[in-house]
Amino acid sequence: NLFEKAKANDIYIVWGMTERDADDANVLYNSAVLVGPEGFVGKYRKVHQPGCESQIYTHGTSFDVFDTAIGKIGLMICYDKAFPESARELYCQYADIICVPAAWPMAGDPSAPDDNDPILGIYNMYDLTRAGENAVFFISCNQCGTAGTINYCGHSRITHPFGMEMACTGWGEGIVYAEADIVESITMAGGPAVRLDRHVEAYSHINK
Repeated sequence: NLFEKAKANDIYIVWGMTERDADDANVLYNSAVLVGPEGFVGKYRKVHQPGCESQIYTHGTSFDVFDTAIGKIGLMICYDKAFPESARELYCQYADIICVPAAWPMAGDPSAPDDNDPILGIYNMYDLTRAGENAVFFISCNQCGTAGTINYCGHSRITHPFGMEMACTGWGEGIVYAEADIVESITMAGGPAVRLDRHVEAYSHINK
Protein backbone atom coordinates (compact mmCIF):
# COMPACT_ATOMS: atom_id res chain seq x y z
CA ASN A 1 0.00 0.00 0.00
CA LEU A 2 1.60 3.24 -1.16
CA PHE A 3 -0.15 5.26 1.53
CA GLU A 4 1.48 3.10 4.19
CA LYS A 5 4.89 3.26 2.45
CA ALA A 6 4.76 7.06 2.33
CA LYS A 7 3.93 7.29 6.02
CA ALA A 8 6.41 4.63 7.15
CA ASN A 9 9.31 6.16 5.20
CA ASP A 10 8.35 9.85 5.60
CA ILE A 11 8.35 10.39 1.82
CA TYR A 12 6.11 11.70 -0.94
CA ILE A 13 5.03 9.36 -3.74
CA VAL A 14 3.51 10.17 -7.13
CA TRP A 15 2.04 7.53 -9.41
CA GLY A 16 -0.11 7.39 -12.52
CA MET A 17 -3.38 5.47 -12.82
CA THR A 18 -6.70 5.25 -14.62
CA GLU A 19 -9.34 7.00 -12.55
CA ARG A 20 -13.05 6.26 -12.95
CA ASP A 21 -15.38 9.21 -12.41
CA ALA A 22 -17.32 8.89 -9.16
CA ASP A 23 -20.60 9.97 -10.77
CA ASP A 24 -20.31 8.35 -14.21
CA ALA A 25 -18.61 4.96 -14.52
CA ASN A 26 -18.19 5.47 -18.27
CA VAL A 27 -15.91 8.49 -17.77
CA LEU A 28 -12.21 7.73 -17.31
CA TYR A 29 -9.27 10.03 -16.56
CA ASN A 30 -5.54 9.54 -16.95
CA SER A 31 -4.58 10.70 -13.47
CA ALA A 32 -1.56 11.23 -11.24
CA VAL A 33 -1.89 10.87 -7.47
CA LEU A 34 0.27 12.46 -4.77
CA VAL A 35 0.45 11.00 -1.27
CA GLY A 36 2.76 11.75 1.64
CA PRO A 37 3.32 11.02 5.32
CA GLU A 38 0.06 12.86 6.03
CA GLY A 39 -1.90 10.66 3.59
CA PHE A 40 -3.64 11.74 0.39
CA VAL A 41 -2.39 15.14 -0.80
CA GLY A 42 -3.97 15.60 -4.22
CA LYS A 43 -4.52 14.34 -7.75
CA TYR A 44 -4.22 15.66 -11.28
CA ARG A 45 -6.16 14.70 -14.40
CA LYS A 46 -4.10 14.84 -17.61
CA VAL A 47 -4.99 17.81 -19.80
CA HIS A 48 -3.08 17.10 -23.04
CA GLN A 49 -3.76 13.77 -24.72
CA PRO A 50 -2.09 12.49 -27.90
CA GLY A 51 -3.72 10.43 -30.62
CA CYS A 52 -6.10 7.68 -29.60
CA GLU A 53 -5.69 8.46 -25.89
CA SER A 54 -8.36 11.15 -26.29
CA GLN A 55 -10.76 8.39 -27.39
CA ILE A 56 -10.33 6.66 -24.04
CA TYR A 57 -9.91 9.40 -21.46
CA THR A 58 -11.71 12.63 -20.66
CA HIS A 59 -9.16 15.43 -20.37
CA GLY A 60 -8.59 17.40 -17.20
CA THR A 61 -9.29 21.11 -16.98
CA SER A 62 -6.71 22.55 -14.60
CA PHE A 63 -3.16 22.36 -13.25
CA ASP A 64 -2.94 22.42 -9.46
CA VAL A 65 -0.13 22.89 -6.95
CA PHE A 66 -0.17 21.16 -3.57
CA ASP A 67 1.43 22.36 -0.34
CA THR A 68 3.68 19.78 1.32
CA ALA A 69 6.35 19.70 4.01
CA ILE A 70 9.09 19.74 1.34
CA GLY A 71 7.63 22.52 -0.79
CA LYS A 72 4.88 23.17 -3.29
CA ILE A 73 4.47 20.24 -5.70
CA GLY A 74 2.78 20.45 -9.11
CA LEU A 75 1.81 17.46 -11.24
CA MET A 76 1.84 16.85 -14.97
CA ILE A 77 1.64 13.67 -17.05
CA CYS A 78 3.80 12.67 -20.03
CA TYR A 79 2.67 14.64 -23.14
CA ASP A 80 1.83 17.65 -20.93
CA LYS A 81 5.51 18.56 -20.84
CA ALA A 82 5.48 19.17 -24.61
CA PHE A 83 3.39 22.27 -23.85
CA PRO A 84 5.31 25.09 -22.11
CA GLU A 85 2.01 26.42 -20.78
CA SER A 86 1.66 23.36 -18.54
CA ALA A 87 4.81 23.98 -16.52
CA ARG A 88 4.33 27.76 -16.62
CA GLU A 89 0.85 27.40 -15.14
CA LEU A 90 2.37 25.48 -12.22
CA TYR A 91 5.22 28.00 -11.94
CA CYS A 92 2.68 30.82 -11.71
CA GLN A 93 1.22 29.02 -8.70
CA TYR A 94 4.68 29.02 -7.08
CA ALA A 95 5.49 25.35 -7.61
CA ASP A 96 8.92 24.34 -6.30
CA ILE A 97 8.83 20.82 -7.72
CA ILE A 98 7.04 19.45 -10.78
CA CYS A 99 6.58 15.68 -10.93
CA VAL A 100 5.84 14.00 -14.26
CA PRO A 101 4.98 10.29 -14.53
CA ALA A 102 5.31 9.34 -18.19
CA ALA A 103 5.21 6.59 -20.80
CA TRP A 104 7.38 8.30 -23.42
CA PRO A 105 8.29 6.10 -26.38
CA MET A 106 11.48 5.85 -28.36
CA ALA A 107 12.02 5.65 -32.11
CA GLY A 108 14.43 2.72 -32.09
CA ASP A 109 14.88 -0.79 -30.73
CA PRO A 110 15.29 -1.11 -26.92
CA SER A 111 17.65 -4.05 -27.45
CA ALA A 112 20.06 -1.60 -29.12
CA PRO A 113 19.55 1.70 -27.25
CA ASP A 114 20.91 4.73 -29.04
CA ASP A 115 21.57 7.95 -27.14
CA ASN A 116 20.94 9.80 -30.40
CA ASP A 117 17.39 8.46 -30.63
CA PRO A 118 15.40 11.49 -31.88
CA ILE A 119 12.37 10.99 -29.64
CA LEU A 120 14.62 10.55 -26.61
CA GLY A 121 16.26 13.83 -27.62
CA ILE A 122 12.94 15.66 -27.46
CA TYR A 123 12.11 14.03 -24.11
CA ASN A 124 15.47 15.11 -22.68
CA MET A 125 15.12 18.63 -24.05
CA TYR A 126 11.71 19.10 -22.45
CA ASP A 127 13.00 18.00 -19.04
CA LEU A 128 15.94 20.38 -19.04
CA THR A 129 14.06 23.27 -20.64
CA ARG A 130 10.96 23.12 -18.44
CA ALA A 131 13.16 23.07 -15.34
CA GLY A 132 15.37 25.93 -16.52
CA GLU A 133 12.71 28.23 -17.92
CA ASN A 134 10.63 27.98 -14.75
CA ALA A 135 13.42 27.62 -12.18
CA VAL A 136 11.87 24.50 -10.62
CA PHE A 137 13.00 20.99 -9.80
CA PHE A 138 11.58 18.84 -12.61
CA ILE A 139 11.23 15.14 -11.84
CA SER A 140 10.33 12.73 -14.65
CA CYS A 141 9.59 9.06 -14.08
CA ASN A 142 9.38 7.29 -17.43
CA GLN A 143 8.52 3.76 -18.51
CA CYS A 144 11.31 1.64 -19.99
CA GLY A 145 11.49 -1.54 -22.05
CA THR A 146 8.65 -2.76 -24.27
CA ALA A 147 4.92 -3.00 -23.68
CA GLY A 148 2.91 -4.46 -26.54
CA THR A 149 4.33 -2.96 -29.72
CA ILE A 150 5.68 0.22 -28.10
CA ASN A 151 9.28 0.70 -26.97
CA TYR A 152 9.92 3.18 -24.16
CA CYS A 153 13.02 5.27 -23.58
CA GLY A 154 13.37 5.27 -19.78
CA HIS A 155 15.67 8.08 -18.60
CA SER A 156 13.80 8.86 -15.42
CA ARG A 157 15.60 11.87 -13.99
CA ILE A 158 15.82 14.74 -11.55
CA THR A 159 16.59 18.11 -13.14
CA HIS A 160 17.90 21.15 -11.25
CA PRO A 161 16.28 24.60 -11.61
CA PHE A 162 19.36 25.64 -13.60
CA GLY A 163 18.27 23.12 -16.25
CA MET A 164 21.02 20.64 -15.36
CA GLU A 165 20.58 16.92 -14.93
CA MET A 166 21.23 15.88 -11.33
CA ALA A 167 20.58 12.14 -11.64
CA CYS A 168 19.23 9.78 -14.32
CA THR A 169 18.45 6.07 -14.64
CA GLY A 170 19.49 5.84 -18.29
CA TRP A 171 17.68 3.29 -20.45
CA GLY A 172 16.93 0.80 -17.70
CA GLU A 173 14.79 0.50 -14.63
CA GLY A 174 16.18 2.06 -11.47
CA ILE A 175 15.98 4.60 -8.68
CA VAL A 176 17.85 7.90 -8.62
CA TYR A 177 18.49 10.29 -5.77
CA ALA A 178 19.51 13.94 -5.42
CA GLU A 179 19.95 16.19 -2.41
CA ALA A 180 19.36 19.94 -2.59
CA ASP A 181 18.29 23.01 -0.68
CA ILE A 182 15.07 23.67 -2.59
CA VAL A 183 14.57 27.33 -1.66
CA GLU A 184 18.21 28.28 -2.14
CA SER A 185 18.47 26.46 -5.48
CA ILE A 186 15.33 28.09 -6.89
CA THR A 187 16.43 31.52 -5.71
CA MET A 188 19.88 31.11 -7.25
CA ALA A 189 18.27 30.01 -10.53
CA GLY A 190 16.30 33.25 -10.62
CA GLY A 191 12.82 31.91 -9.96
CA PRO A 192 11.55 34.90 -7.95
CA ALA A 193 13.18 37.39 -10.33
CA VAL A 194 11.63 35.83 -13.42
CA ARG A 195 8.21 36.05 -11.80
CA LEU A 196 8.67 39.76 -11.10
CA ASP A 197 10.09 40.50 -14.56
CA ARG A 198 7.19 39.01 -16.52
CA HIS A 199 4.97 41.39 -18.53
CA VAL A 200 1.66 39.57 -18.74
CA GLU A 201 0.05 42.45 -20.62
CA ALA A 202 2.22 41.57 -23.62
CA TYR A 203 1.06 37.94 -23.78
CA SER A 204 -2.21 38.67 -25.56
CA HIS A 205 -2.32 35.47 -27.63
CA ILE A 206 -1.29 32.94 -25.00
CA ASN A 207 -4.87 31.66 -24.49
CA LYS A 208 -5.84 31.65 -28.18
